[in-house]
Amino acid sequence: MSKSLKFKPHLADQIRAGSKISTWRLFDDKNLQIGDEVELYENGVDTPFARATISRVLEKTLGSLEDSDWVGHERFVNESEMYET
Repeated sequence: MSKSLKFKPHLADQIRAGSKISTWRLFDDKNLQIGDEVELYENGVDTPFARATISRVLEKTLGSLEDSDWVGHERFVNESEMYET
């Protein structure tokens, strides 16, 4: 398994709890594709906390997000926070 994704600690906790099942990535340098198996790491920790298989990939701009794009993803207070994050 050569692909990995890193998450901030609070997001890793959400993944462990099952409330975060989706992630948005800017500038996909890993060429993530459906069927890829990835290891999930918490930033600063050398061992993965989970393994996942990518079941869906969508490519769109942040400005074109729809309600369905938020399912399984953390919410932001406003658009400014989303863009900053």
